[in-house]
Amino acid sequence: MIGELRARTQALQAGVATEGVEISILGDAAYLARYPGETQARDAILTRLNNVDGIFSSQVGVELQVVSVDLTGVLTAGLSATTDSSALLEELGQLRRQTPALVATGLTHLFTGRQLDGDTAASRRCILQVKMRCAAGGGTMPDELMRSTRSSIHQRLRESTHADHLRLEGALNLLDPQLTRHRYGRVLVAFHGFYAPLEAQFRRHHRAMSLTLDFELPCRTPLLMADLAALGMSPVAHEDVTLQEIRTLSEFAGRLYVVEGAALGGQVVARHLADKCGIHHDSGAAFFSGSGPVETGRRWARILNWLERVASSAADSRDMVAAASSTFRALDHCVAPQAGQS
Repeated sequence: MIGELRARTQALQAGVATEGVEISILGDAAYLARYPGETQARDAILTRLNNVDGIFSSQVGVELQVVSVDLTGVLTAGLSATTDSSALLEELGQLRRQTPALVATGLTHLFTGRQLDGDTAASRRCILQVKMRCAAGGGTMPDELMRSTRSSIHQRLRESTHADHLRLEGALNLLDPQLTRHRYGRVLVAFHGFYAPLEAQFRRHHRAMSLTLDFELPCRTPLLMADLAALGMSPVAHEDVTLQEIRTLSEFAGRLYVVEGAALGGQVVARHLADKCGIHHDSGAAFFSGSGPVETGRRWARILNWLERVASSAADSRDMVAAASSTFRALDHCVAPQAGQS
């Protein structure tokens, strides 16, 4: 313990961050309207956060790690037009608790361009750089959300698969306002053709290796079956799923990262399906709704901690990243052709 404290003190004296906090960023429509376009707004946010990060790293020993910057307005659309800073903060807290992708990060910051009541530089900073209460909505930051900056497999996985993720997300286009029930159903059929064999692989490897996990294996195929039944459709066997059998723990972890990340993002899709398509958990959106935003966020935090433990060497990390990337490509190969059908 004394050695750890001494090392931390020396790192602070050298201006080196020893820990990191993952941050999710939201920008509302009023903030975006202050700039010519989304690129300029995003650049302004990152510039400001870079300045703040320099202060935190040198004086506190904590690196601010921006996980996401959302300026689309999808998440902030549910916020009211209030100009009361306390009310806005309360709404943001509620939004965070309902959104797993936000819960899974240590902090959520809202950038707003609205003129707040009694607006001063101090009150604007209070909203622009708000430090949200974590997880279930109160108290201090959970230890699992403070990560060592020495090695973050989550960061490496996210960066290495970013292009794969964007390509798949663009092909699916499930947030399309013109999404039809037929195209949505075709996507679910394709998802079933991918998830059923993959989850069977998870179970086989788990039994063969006698893995001890602090979470349940993913089991989302029954949810897809329920959704297809609700939509009056049936699963179709796919013979072109290009996933080899899982051979190592690193491959198991890399594939798990993809499906658990998809469950996290599915909460946004579930909200869109309910609001725009009238499709709810019991009428065809069980797969994307899953266990709900709070429990999905908590599970994601447990998964991330487990991934860090698994990535014990550089070779393990490389194998994990390769498995995640190949899983993204296989999913894209299986699902994208169906997503393009009207």
